[in-house]
Amino acid sequence: MQITNDVAGDSKMGKTQFLPMLAFHKSLSVERDSYLSLGFLGGAIQQRFDPTKLKFDDQFVNGAYSPTNPTRQTFSNTNVLYWDAAVGMKYSSETAGDIRYYIGAAYFHFTQPKVAFDQTYDIRLNKKIVLNAGLSAPTSETDRVILYIDGFIQGGNRQGQGGLLYKHDIIQEDVDYTCSLSGGIMYRWNDAVIPALKLDYYNWSVGISYDANVSKLRSASKGRGGFELTLSYSNFLNIRNSSLEKVRCPVSL
Repeated sequence: MQITNDVAGDSKMGKTQFLPMLAFHKSLSVERDSYLSLGFLGGAIQQRFDPTKLKFDDQFVNGAYSPTNPTRQTFSNTNVLYWDAAVGMKYSSETAGDIRYYIGAAYFHFTQPKVAFDQTYDIRLNKKIVLNAGLSAPTSETDRVILYIDGFIQGGNRQGQGGLLYKHDIIQEDVDYTCSLSGGIMYRWNDAVIPALKLDYYNWSVGISYDANVSKLRSASKGRGGFELTLSYSNFLNIRNSSLEKVRCPVSL
């Protein structure tokens, strides 16, 4: 399950996504963790904004703004609900020395849902293709260095990002039951530098990051971006020492 909520701007433009996910992993080797994974994601998305928080040109009289000044701007709908879906595939494996890697691709918004607040306008969400790869290598018995890179193509636009993280195991019982702390920095091409910190505590993970703007907008943003907080829980269908562990799931980086 992926649940996200985002609110931004003077209009409090918001988007809430409720997206169940389903994945199937096919083991390709009996000697190491080598898998081909196929995943599907789809669900409901709600968008809304508050027009009372906006200022319009015709509300400025003699250069002075007043919220009591009438405006010709009217909105018949400030809330829209639509459905979206995506599909992806990934190959993950490991080599000698416990070096783990993956390469994958995903296809988002393939239904091209209509996203306009006024449904008389045929404004659709462009299809998006995502390519990604990652590699994780140990530097000691308790430490790992993690590299990843992502590429995005949507509506004729292209974007890329990459990151470097250093992970330290505080407690290590086995590969599925550890407590670790990760820190590092990511870069989104011509857009933002993103320091990040993540704590993995057994099945729980919590992370925090901050987008520091470095694009041409930095003269207006003064380099300020936004905080992001993530929370995840894994292995909720698994029990320690159960028969489900006879077939291992793909090991994360």
